[in-house]
Amino acid sequence: MTSDIVNKIMDFESGEMTSTEQIVDFFQELGDSGMIFSLQGHYHRVFNQLAEAGLVKIGSDRPDQIISELEA
Repeated sequence: MTSDIVNKIMDFESGEMTSTEQIVDFFQELGDSGMIFSLQGHYHRVFNQLAEAGLVKIGSDRPDQIISELEA
């Protein structure tokens, strides 16, 4: 994990990441990198909520696989 993403995780978990734009960008980055799968279920649920709202895109040629992984 890069220090940048670790800092973002810490900001998110501490409540310092307050703007919707920051949160959406952060979760899109987690999804694009695949790092979302290495994190706790809370991150998966938030990503799913953002995806259902159309705020993040599931970046895969097999979105059914990603959604089932995130729902696990």
